Amino acid sequence: MNEKLDGLINVAVLRKAFSISDVQLNALKAAKIVEPTVQRARARSAWDPTKIESFLSKLTEKSTDISRDDQSWEHIHDAAVRCRLTIGIVVAAVLKGDVAVGIDHKRKGYAAVHVVPEKVDALAKEHFPEGQSPFVFGQALGIVTKGTMQALIDSGLMEATVILDPKSGKSRHRVTAADADAFHAKFLTLRTAAAEVVEPKRVIKALIEASEVEEVSTAHQSFDGIYLRQDVESYALRNRNRKLNLQKTTARKGDGVIFGKGML
Repeated sequence: MNEKLDGLINVAVLRKAFSISDVQLNALKAAKIVEPTVQRARARSAWDPTKIESFLSKLTEKSTDISRDDQSWEHIHDAAVRCRLTIGIVVAAVLKGDVAVGIDHKRKGYAAVHVVPEKVDALAKEHFPEGQSPFVFGQALGIVTKGTMQALIDSGLMEATVILDPKSGKSRHRVTAADADAFHAKFLTLRTAAAEVVEPKRVIKALIEASEVEEVSTAHQSFDGIYLRQDVESYALRNRNRKLNLQKTTARKGDGVIFGKGML
């Protein structure tokens, strides 16, 4: 792809020879795809150009010729950044044949390497399944204390989907639609209970406290603001319904028309 460069070269010569920016080169270095031959910080001639040529040759081995005006392709680095994937993940997919590569021969070096955006989108979905982080999911429920939802998951009381973080390589949890449905079937918060029975949160809180319904807990931890649905429905909301039925019965004995809690 480039004329052969003999010996070690410094980073400025490397960037120019292979049309690669600082940001792009740093991303490749972080992914351990390319590394300087000499690791000393002050070494001016630190890069072996043949290793870069070898990387580009493998990356473009099964490439398709494309036109600069073809909008159906995207530079490989830009595609990785847009999808929040490391360049290492995209390069690995290209080498496996899962992501097609196109070469714009009007450009040179790394600048010529393009991929199909839709293929990288699909790759991102494998690493970032639909759903929310436990904290974001908790915020929607009115649980704003950081770590509460994650602790509930870690305790085994709440279901969540484990994924591999493409950036850190560590596993983490996401709350998918199925996980959320399982949560709502098992638990209530002040916010979700209030929404279900169309009452202010303060009313729900008062009913829960009066019924002495306790928050979900384990032997080691209590989960603030989260209650078992069964407990809330069996005690707090049952007491509310009894009160409402009593009000209706009393109202029917009178001659007036009910307006709120009073009679006229």
